[in-house]
Amino acid sequence: MIIRDKVTGDLYKNLMNYIISKSDVLSVSVNLIYNKKVTDKFMKIITYNNEYDINNILNDVPKKLIEEISEENKNNTLIFDEEYINNEKRYLIKYIQNFSEDDRVSLIYKRRKTYIKNMIYWLVYEYKTTNWLRKFKTSIIYKKRKNSSYTTYYLNLTKDLIDDILSRNSFDDWNFPLSVEDIAFFKDKQCLLCSETHENMWDLYCKDQNEYKYFKSIGIKFNDFKYKSEGKKGLPYNNYYI
Repeated sequence: MIIRDKVTGDLYKNLMNYIISKSDVLSVSVNLIYNKKVTDKFMKIITYNNEYDINNILNDVPKKLIEEISEENKNNTLIFDEEYINNEKRYLIKYIQNFSEDDRVSLIYKRRKTYIKNMIYWLVYEYKTTNWLRKFKTSIIYKKRKNSSYTTYYLNLTKDLIDDILSRNSFDDWNFPLSVEDIAFFKDKQCLLCSETHENMWDLYCKDQNEYKYFKSIGIKFNDFKYKSEGKKGLPYNNYYI
């Protein structure tokens, strides 16, 4: 059943403790859409002859500093090379050729700054997800390509992994760019909880009315206001777990 409201604080901890007690496997997804050559190049550019603390950026993602970097580099020809400029010209002709000069400049710089910010977020995501997978490498059972963008990893629910889950404070803590995404819990290959975190979609399996009442009692709110049976085989997501 789809969860309606945000799950944070004690509600998150209580729900996770309950689901963990019923589960033996966790799955997470990592987005592969970024191009490592591009992110590596971008890392060199923003750290070249600048005094940015890259560790501060990667670990804490300070919004003020990211805004500063995007402003200072909006005319950086190493970032906005010939290929980018040619694409930008096509954008100008297609969408904003009738704008005033001031508006055109404003929109161009806005797009450039957004581009820089997005690249920084991809750097952060690559750093965070790579380190997370490295940390729990021995827990990984196997991985498989979910679609053209994502790879899903299945992990045994070890104590260290459980500690990591419970160290978070919210469903929102499983989201780009700070975390692996789309977590799901399984027991005997049956899915008990699955998510599409970037869409803020969380689906919780209620095996019967008593379990539904328990979830309601700890504060979970569902889209459906009445219990709806989903059978005895877990959520449909278990079809992906082969």
